[in-house]
Amino acid sequence: MLLKDQVAMVTGSGQGIDRAIARPLSREGASVVIAERTHDQGIKTTEEVQAAGGKALFVPTDVASEAQVKAVVAKTVETFGRLDILINNAATDVKKPLLETSEEEWDFVLDVNLKRQFLCAKAAVPHMITQGRGSIVNISSVIALRSELYFGAYCASNAGILGLTRSMVIEWAPRGIRVNCILPGPIDTPMKWRYVKENEVEDVRRAAERSVPLGRIGYPDEIAQGALCLCSEAASYACGSFIELDGGIGSRYSP
Repeated sequence: MLLKDQVAMVTGSGQGIDRAIARPLSREGASVVIAERTHDQGIKTTEEVQAAGGKALFVPTDVASEAQVKAVVAKTVETFGRLDILINNAATDVKKPLLETSEEEWDFVLDVNLKRQFLCAKAAVPHMITQGRGSIVNISSVIALRSELYFGAYCASNAGILGLTRSMVIEWAPRGIRVNCILPGPIDTPMKWRYVKENEVEDVRRAAERSVPLGRIGYPDEIAQGALCLCSEAASYACGSFIELDGGIGSRYSP
């Protein structure tokens, strides 16, 4: 097993990519802590892991609150005795022209997508330093490297994750902590379709598939496998790596 006897905390692990990541970590031997605000979604992920024979602990957590983040990390260490892996993923967006984006909407997107990754790492890393090792995988988006019309706050927040990842690397890699980042492309999650009318989903899907060199959009399990690799010893020399899992879409020039 790649992660035997290790402990992983996955943030925002109630649905989509987050839930998909929890499963392979457990299958590879890790005890998984689900840090999720929505009770029903957190319970569902926990039950899925346990039904497959894994160890999982759900701690209702709003990772926008530093106090709650500290509490879930403390609960993790109290329950399992250590914390080896942090999967940092929580995402939201607002589809609006920048001139119509309110300060409140801007702050909300930046808080969810960027500030929460900072708070979770800040709480987890002291325990990793004590152990002399640890692994953090931040989830961003290919949007961090290019832009999409009317998603200014989302683009800015994901670009910020890249800068935050680099800062984590130069501060914490000398203490034995590897930090890497995954940049997913179009992935089949509820967030992908939130601005699409139900009767238009298939047309939008086909249009998205035409834009991807591999000819299809991705699935949460494919991002999960990338996260599993990066946080395991299979990627023991990966530190400060930015992995685009996007079906090749970043290679296409779109004037």
